[in-house]
Amino acid sequence: MKSQTVVPADIYERAAAFTTDKIATIVQITDGAINQTYLVETLGGRFIFQKMNKIFSPVVMGNLDLIQPYVKRAGVLVPQGVDTIDGDPYMLNGGEHWYRALKFVPGKTIHDHVSVSLAESAAALIGSFHAALADCQADLAVALPNFHNTPHYMDRLESVAASNVDEKKRETLAPLAAEILNKYKDTYVDLSDLPQRIIHADLKISNVLFSDEGEAIALIDMDTVMRASVVVEMGDAIRSWAGTAGEDDSNQVFDEAIAHAAIESYRAAAGGVTKQELDLIPYGIGLLTLELAARFVTDAYEEDYFALSTKYDSLYEQNKTRAENQLHFLEAFEAKRELLEKNV
Repeated sequence: MKSQTVVPADIYERAAAFTTDKIATIVQITDGAINQTYLVETLGGRFIFQKMNKIFSPVVMGNLDLIQPYVKRAGVLVPQGVDTIDGDPYMLNGGEHWYRALKFVPGKTIHDHVSVSLAESAAALIGSFHAALADCQADLAVALPNFHNTPHYMDRLESVAASNVDEKKRETLAPLAAEILNKYKDTYVDLSDLPQRIIHADLKISNVLFSDEGEAIALIDMDTVMRASVVVEMGDAIRSWAGTAGEDDSNQVFDEAIAHAAIESYRAAAGGVTKQELDLIPYGIGLLTLELAARFVTDAYEEDYFALSTKYDSLYEQNKTRAENQLHFLEAFEAKRELLEKNV
């Protein structure tokens, strides 16, 4: 957990609305890339306080409440909201942002160097999470419209590429866009008939909390909870975990041992998930790789969505590079896909 100690004065004021205890310290946690997150220490304990990015609606708090009884019953730990002193589940400020508090969940986050054992433990927790929510009929609010709607991302890419008037971008990005769209069309599998289960939808390894012994103990950052296929959920998770080189390295690697261990561990824990769903997880890895590549190229054209890393001079350069690297990862995955599918 990375942190810094310079905290704006208004954060103290707004955090105080969520506790009757005296606040001792507030430290910003810099792990997240979207919301501003703080650890608040009071005389009576501690909680997480967040200034939420405008891309998320406060409806995410209702979704969190809806799933709580199911995950608690199964012993799956996820963050729980803390109401304001006045009994409100969040605080609005009349502007683009809103604020919330969550009960503190102890554990450590991991950002890279995913091992087979970590992947096994994380996948088992995710399987338990899915199993816990298998009979939940709650009508979840849509937190992010079209999130993980791969056809939508492909249509957007095609439209943005067609309307681009920047000659440099046309020269460098049009071939990438064409490659992504062609690969998507050539490999398309219709997932619409698969069960639409409640999924986390953003299971990079840093959204799993681990004990000091390396056991996955909680899922965090639940704002993307939605109904979709577990092929999407596990395809995206394993894409992230088994892509051990990260998004900025052109020498991409697909670690099939991590992928195989994760699938087997998930299979053992996710009661009720069908063989068809499990068999399609390798397809999901490729699909979500293409989806992310499409999003990168779209933002290389538009330069207005992803946060700019200090490694790059522009979002164009960053997203073009990351899209290219996703395609390199896809090549590495495809070279080992048949072996993975035989072992599923």
